[in-house]
Amino acid sequence: MTRAYIVGAMTAIRQAEASDRDVGKGASEETIQQAEEMLRLRFPPSYRAFLSAFGYGGTREAYLFGLCDSFDFAVASEPNVVAINLDWRKSGLPDHVLLIESRGRLGYHALDFSTCDQSGETAVIEWHEGCDPKSPVTVAEDFGQFLRDRLEAAATSRAPAAA
Repeated sequence: MTRAYIVGAMTAIRQAEASDRDVGKGASEETIQQAEEMLRLRFPPSYRAFLSAFGYGGTREAYLFGLCDSFDFAVASEPNVVAINLDWRKSGLPDHVLLIESRGRLGYHALDFSTCDQSGETAVIEWHEGCDPKSPVTVAEDFGQFLRDRLEAAATSRAPAAA
C-alpha cells in the first residue's frame, strides 16, 4: 500500500496549483547516497522516491525537508535535511530520528528508524525538544501514508464550504 500512497501523493503535488507548490528538481542517487552516509541511515523507499522526484518541498501546507544536488550539507537551513539533522544531533536528537518537517512551535514530524520494517519503511512520529524518544506519538505507519494524509488534509481545509 505504501507504493500507492507515495505515487498518489506525488501526483497530488504535481497537480497542485503553482502558487501552492514549491518543490526542487529532484536529487540524484549520488546525492541521496551521500546524505545517507553522512546521517548513517538508509532512507525508506518512499522517502527516497520523494527525494528522487522532488528533492524537497511540497505544498504550502506540507513542506518537507530534503535534498538538492547543489545543497551544501554543512549549511543548516531549511529544507536541507542533512544539515538540519546533524545540527539537532549536537543538541541531543537521537540518531534513529530524522526530522523531515517543521511544525513551528509544535516541533517536527520525523522518521523513526527504530521502527524500520522488512521493506525498509519507518513510522512517522511527532518530535519536539524534550519529548521521550522511547514513547513517541506515531503520526503514520510510513512516509507514503504520512504524505498522502497531509496532502488530503490540506486539500480538505482549502475546499469551499457547502452552501
